[in-house]
Amino acid sequence: MRIAMLVLVAALGLAACGPSGPELAVDDAWVRPAPPGARMTAAYLTITNNGAETAVLTGVSSPRFGDVEVHTTEMTDGVARMRHQPRVEIPARGRVTMAPGGLHVMLMQPREAMEAQDSVPLELRFEDGRRLTVDAPVRQSP
Repeated sequence: MRIAMLVLVAALGLAACGPSGPELAVDDAWVRPAPPGARMTAAYLTITNNGAETAVLTGVSSPRFGDVEVHTTEMTDGVARMRHQPRVEIPARGRVTMAPGGLHVMLMQPREAMEAQDSVPLELRFEDGRRLTVDAPVRQSP
């Protein structure tokens, strides 16, 4: 009985420690198709942070594109302008959605043509060194 209690106490102690960083998930990823010869397109997705600490996205890359950045769209005097976002905070137990007309992943300098049935691998890099990879299907909308 005494050993069972010690094992239970140890297990509860380890469970209370939780993971070493925030638990992240990426959902609803997709890439807008681009016409032949286009030099850029965009990817959209939702990042959910189930952890107790803020997570910070610091970069995205893809082997199918020479340059990838996170941008936000801002309206200035009726003109939409893209602004690079070097950091995106995902709050503890919160989410950030990247969608048309707002925050998005700008995919530039394509290395090959994309077709409707393709998918684009995206690697998301976080400040704590964590990396998440997702395959984003190419389609018109979610």
